[in-house]
Parts: sequence; structure tokens; C-alpha cells
Amino acid sequence: MDIPSLFIVGCGRSGTSLTAGLFRHTGRFFGSYLHGPTPENEKGYFEDAQINQLNNQILRRLTPRPQIHDGITYACDAPDTSGIWLSRIPLETRIDLQSHEREAIHSFLAKKPFCIKDTRFCYLWPHWHQQCQEAKTIFVFRHPALVAASILKNCRVHPHLHNFAISVNQAFEVWFLMNSHVIHHHYQHANWLCVEYEDILSGQAMEPLENFSETPIDREFSERRLNRATDDLTAPNHCLELYRALKKLIRY
Repeated sequence: MDIPSLFIVGCGRSGTSLTAGLFRHTGRFFGSYLHGPTPENEKGYFEDAQINQLNNQILRRLTPRPQIHDGITYACDAPDTSGIWLSRIPLETRIDLQSHEREAIHSFLAKKPFCIKDTRFCYLWPHWHQQCQEAKTIFVFRHPALVAASILKNCRVHPHLHNFAISVNQAFEVWFLMNSHVIHHHYQHANWLCVEYEDILSGQAMEPLENFSETPIDREFSERRLNRATDDLTAPNHCLELYRALKKLIRY
């Protein structure tokens, strides 16, 4: 029986790695150069480094770069290449690809069925989906306060992000813009399944994920002990309004 290929979309620190891991034994192709586990993601990211590199290259054209003048670094809130997943791309931004980038996407999607995950798909999903329109998409979201807290912690503990200055408000902006691009530009009712992170941990989303993906999943992969995010931040109203709109997309 043919099983559908999957794109997994969601803002960073929202549970996309957890979701991808549920499909690790389904025979889908995740990529040739997967990132290894880290203290933040003990079970791995299920994310291909070459796909990250391509998406970084595309988004890099749309993000400002830190500048050093007379020994002073300006625009420290602009992520360098290793932090492009924390880009804040305005909703009205037009994202165009070069021909060699479209060819690279086509090459990455040649092995089917696949399960490909990248938080940058929040901005770039249409260009990837265009190359494999029969693929289904799983969109994972999480409460903005938890995501913002996790982003800020990630920036503190990862050495390659130590030079990246991000405020609490900017962390919320990352969440808001990534999810806004999804809900306003990408979401398609028929071939999308929207899942809240907490519903995976509670088990409520397991059967819908299996029905949607047409495969049994590894229900033991999800462990609540790995959920370390705290909710000691207060999300701004516009983020809470969007969060409520995302919850309305849940069909299970």
C-alpha cells in the first residue's frame, strides 16, 4: 500500500521534532544528513542539515545582517546563518526562488514517501509543496508563552546564538509571524492536519495523526518528562488572539 509523504510545519520550539519522531518507524525518508540529538532535543531533530542549508540560503536574502563598525556590532537582533530559523519575516514579504533552488527542492523530494520537517517551512512551504502536491501537511503549534520562553532559553544555551540579541517581545514576534504566514498564506483544509503540542503529550492527537498519515505511529516516542518549557511569560493579546484562531483549526 502506498502511504502519503508528509511535510511537518511549525514554529521552532513548538513540537515539530516530537511530531516527526512519531513517524520514525513508518518507512518514510527523513533526509540523508540528520542532525544529532542535543540536550534540548534528546531524541534528535529528524531534520536534514542540507535542507536547512537550502532554506537558510533562501531566507538569508530577506533578513538584515549584523554590521560591525569601529568595533561595535549593530543589528544584533538580526540572526546570522545558524539562526535563520529565528527570522522575523513580515507577512507581506514576497519570497522568490532562483532556478537552482527549485531544482534542489525537486532533488530533495525525489525519495518517496518522505517525512520532511523544517521550521522554515512556515515561510517556504508553498515552494516545497509545489514540487510534491500530493504530499500531506501536519501543522504543529504551541502556546506562544511556552514557545517564547523556549526560544529565549535556546538562545542562552547554544554557543552559536550567543551573539544574537533577542528580546522577549521579539521572541513573541517570531511565534506570531511564523504562525501568521501559515494560517494566512499556506493553510489548506483538505490536506492539512493541525495539531496542538499538548494534545500529542496527552495522547489526544495520536489517533488523528495515524488516520491522517495512514500509518501506525510510535506512540511511545512522546514523553512528558522532556517537556521542560515554563509559562512564566505573559503573551501579548495579538498572539493570544492568533493562538485561539489556530485552536479553531483543530478537527479532532
